Amino acid sequence: MRQFAGIVDVVMASAQTELELDSLSFEEILERLERVVARLEQGDAPLEDALSTFEQGVALSRLGNKRLDAAERRIEQLLQNGQTAPLEDSSSDKPKAARKASQKPTANKETTGDE
Repeated sequence: MRQFAGIVDVVMASAQTELELDSLSFEEILERLERVVARLEQGDAPLEDALSTFEQGVALSRLGNKRLDAAERRIEQLLQNGQTAPLEDSSSDKPKAARKASQKPTANKETTGDE
């Protein structure tokens, strides 16, 4: 039973950490990532601490990439529609290639010959 309780504690802590990370701005993500890199570059942390720090860095990097992908999608929508678009959910795991393939090209008078 104790082992099960320990697993539940780890899962709950992980979920709380994920929620905490989701609330960070892109700039805060970069600041934390810079601190992680600085800690790892010192090279004096025990192995387990270094691995934990590295895991935090990976999570921050992935979240930062998701935020950048969301911003890129918004910019693409703005350029295609000529309008503002609401910021999409940055938690989408849809790969960038799949997103681009699902977008329809817009007709351009110069390329279609319609004037």
